[in-house]
Amino acid sequence: MLNRPLVWLAGFFVLGIIIQYIFPLNLPVLLLGAVILIIILVVFLRKQEKSGVIFILGLALICGALRLALADSHQISSLSNLTGKRFTVQGVVSSYPEVRDDKIIFEVMVDKYKLAFKDWQPIPSEKVQFYLFKEDNPDAHVPELAYGNSITAHGKLVKPSKKRNPGEFDFRQYLRFRNIYCLFYIYEEEELAVKGWGGGSYLMSVVLGARESFSRIVHSTLAERQAVLLLAMLFGEKGAVMEEDLEIFRQTGIAHALAVSGLHVGLVLLLVLSLCRTARAGPGISLAVSISALCFYCILCAFTVTVVRATIMGIIGLLAYFFDRERNIYIALAASAIIILMWNPFYLLDPGFQLSFSAVFAIVYLEPYLRNFLPSCFAGREGLITVPLAAQLGTLPVIAWHFNMISVFAVLANMLLIPVLSAVVIIGVFAFILFFVSNFAADVFLHAAGFLLQIVVFAGDSISPLPGRVIFVASPPIPAVAFYYLLLVILKERLIGTWTVIGLFRDKTLVPGPSCEMPHGKRAPVSFENIIIILFILLMISFSPLLAEVRDLKVFFLDVGQGDAVFIRSPSGSTVLVDGGGMPGYLQQGYDPGQDTVLPFLRSRGIDRLDLIINTHPDEDHLDGLEDVLAAMPVGKVITPPVNPWWDKYADFLALAREKGVSHLELTRGAGIKLDKDVLIKVLAPGRGEEFESCNDSSLVLLVCHGNNRFLLLGDLEREGIESLLDNEKELCCTVLKIPHHGGKSSFHKGLYKKASPQVAVISVGENNTFGHPAGEVVEYWKNSGARLYRTDLNGCVIVSSDGKKCAVQTIR
Repeated sequence: MLNRPLVWLAGFFVLGIIIQYIFPLNLPVLLLGAVILIIILVVFLRKQEKSGVIFILGLALICGALRLALADSHQISSLSNLTGKRFTVQGVVSSYPEVRDDKIIFEVMVDKYKLAFKDWQPIPSEKVQFYLFKEDNPDAHVPELAYGNSITAHGKLVKPSKKRNPGEFDFRQYLRFRNIYCLFYIYEEEELAVKGWGGGSYLMSVVLGARESFSRIVHSTLAERQAVLLLAMLFGEKGAVMEEDLEIFRQTGIAHALAVSGLHVGLVLLLVLSLCRTARAGPGISLAVSISALCFYCILCAFTVTVVRATIMGIIGLLAYFFDRERNIYIALAASAIIILMWNPFYLLDPGFQLSFSAVFAIVYLEPYLRNFLPSCFAGREGLITVPLAAQLGTLPVIAWHFNMISVFAVLANMLLIPVLSAVVIIGVFAFILFFVSNFAADVFLHAAGFLLQIVVFAGDSISPLPGRVIFVASPPIPAVAFYYLLLVILKERLIGTWTVIGLFRDKTLVPGPSCEMPHGKRAPVSFENIIIILFILLMISFSPLLAEVRDLKVFFLDVGQGDAVFIRSPSGSTVLVDGGGMPGYLQQGYDPGQDTVLPFLRSRGIDRLDLIINTHPDEDHLDGLEDVLAAMPVGKVITPPVNPWWDKYADFLALAREKGVSHLELTRGAGIKLDKDVLIKVLAPGRGEEFESCNDSSLVLLVCHGNNRFLLLGDLEREGIESLLDNEKELCCTVLKIPHHGGKSSFHKGLYKKASPQVAVISVGENNTFGHPAGEVVEYWKNSGARLYRTDLNGCVIVSSDGKKCAVQTIR
């Protein structure tokens, strides 16, 4: 089966998982297919037919599909029927507690629960993610939690949030892939009782306990910013890292330094082997110590998928070296993929898994050939450029798909900062080892690591403000991603003189070297044909988002919880954001609509600039998210109703607009905004000089006209504002109506509804809100009206496409 059978088996195993995920089949069907293939395979093997290879690959494909089907069949929760209730549970802490400013996050294997005035009910052990909130009194004493603790807790069970908008992180799916289906909120420290040892792995308890003790020393020795960065780099403990620092690392292309991966595992292995060599340990002892160290580090990092991948590959490489076997990195990569996906096939959809494997594969496959393009002055130092460049080429579509950004300075930043960050990791590991011997010696190394981190942070702060440092892109279509990788392979194979990929897995060295140079030692020919291919690749990357976009008017009623946010994109590409959501602090519980919903949505569409920001009125649930957007990207103009009556609410927002150099317009009835030749936005209210007691009644009312279709956006109008609108506007008939004030009772007005007479009605409202929105009579009216009613709390984002003649509606849920 070609030269490397394990690689092909891994490829078909992965393909089976993908096919089963897209086109799921029942377990009996898959089992029947596997049995048939095994029977055919036995027959072919007895006849020694070479074509049996096809059936072996087919069996690998079915095994991948079977593994995913089995994982799916076990996804059952015994607690989900108790969602929304408050009750008491018992269980054992099964993860390393993640301490943040306002909460502690940890996982618990729950084995029994007790409702009020009921007896304890045992259940099959189920993993639940716990949140202990401490925002009311951050300095209050919090019970010390550790892996293996038995706990009793009283709180509220909730379901993880689904994906509600395009570009939004699907938290429910993320947890489901880790066999977690419920969250448990504890609001008071007194509601959590921590007992002694309750079970689990004693080894993990010891190792994670050592990590906790070391973390305390780090926090007491270094400044908070340096401490959290060091712990993130050593153990992947990113929860406490400031969002500003995470953004700097992302935009400079060195975020992988905070996700423990092959770099960290390789440095740990290098350090351990160096210590063994210094101690003159024999090969057997060195092997045992090295493998033990890698496993120990894997436990320290809580078995994150990137560390597991690197650890498996490291162990395979060590065993091959010790037993003098052929060392092939493709085999190690394939073996680690099969082991990880057999453990949990859903890891295939994990960004960390995809980035880790695509980066390693690209470095091995592309890096040796990229060296041939460098001038001779880089002789001996080619890897400083070619390794980060190969990794960037390999991970580019994955980064664009998941994070919607490409760092322009990634290669340069990696060249300059990765050596420093590598030194930080090595010094940090030394500090961890010395911590068990002498706190003073550990402090010395920690201060050295802190000094180097200051250099990294300074460099990141210097690069971060540079214009054009990052390009925000739309998530590329899957065919474009596949085409990109295909062209990359074709281009590389063309440059070495072959159009086949049979030789893809033939390199026998673990670390590529001279054997990977061009044939006859020649430099790669830069011919016209090659330039055309390169330009075609760049063209695909640049225009693939446009190929996926239909050139209609698109209106997105975003689900921002209890608030409003409407995004409009005209056929010519003009962009408008009407309101941006927002929540009062007492309702947020860590959710920021601007940062968590609106900005990710815009970036998922490849939008890095808005032509207009329009605020209908200055309530928090409409205005706050706009401040996040205004701070994050260029904006052409800001439009509001007259601000004088509500200046105190608008002060911060307009100050930010002035600081950013964005012009501000106050519009009233009769104004119009021409987006392009086919799209006009009319302002229907408020009238000039018209004032109301409530800022809700002062809302800008907008009518978006596109051919025969009209979108009427009513803000938060209540009865007084509605009466004024009806008195002054005769043409309110529309195709799509955004119902005012989240469908509240105070905005229920049959006269307005009849005059609007829409085909589609949309209510922007928060799920399980405490305001009683939407009112029962509002919902009942629209159910009986003949119009189609959509609600963001039930349907998620509502997307309306207009071609000027008719409208089509899609929803996320």
